This record gives sequence, C-alpha cells and structure tokens, in this order.
Amino acid sequence: IAAKTYKDGKKVDMEHSEKEAIMVKFKNSETNVLLCTNIMARGIDIRNAVFVINVGAPKKSDKDDIIDVDIYLHRVGRTGRHNDKGVALTLGSP
Repeated sequence: IAAKTYKDGKKVDMEHSEKEAIMVKFKNSETNVLLCTNIMARGIDIRNAVFVINVGAPKKSDKDDIIDVDIYLHRVGRTGRHNDKGVALTLGSP
C-alpha cells in the first residue's frame, strides 16, 4: 500500500502533530477506523481498538517469504488489550 501510494505521488508520512490529532480523535471515538503502517502501530495502546486488519503478514525481509512471527504478534496485540476481546484478520495472497 505504501509503495503504491508513493508511486502515485501521495503523501504517506505525516507531521507528528497530525498524527497526534488523529490519535486524539480515535481515542475519543470521533473516528473508529485507523489505517496505519507497522511503524505507527508499534507506538499505540488504545483500549477501544477491537479489530485489527493486517494487509499481508510481515516478512523477515523483502527477499524471502518467511513470516516474522514476533512482528505479527505485536501487530495483532494492538487489539484485545486489558483483558478485552478483540479480532485480528490477516489478508494475503501468494
């Protein structure tokens, strides 16, 4: 997704203040969908994140198809926090 976005000339990166404003809206339930990169997902802990969609499983490198289980578990751990239930869905193709 990021590669296609860059190719199309669209902005992928945001200023820190833009990210913070979006996170405030998400935490206040003003928006209920948060699309973010693996980097962004690492830094969030939001109690009301009940559904995570992975577009592809993270790989150890661009040169192989070995899934990085540690990063995958970290991604899906964004949901079901604090003894709440959550769902993680991973979309992929060969």
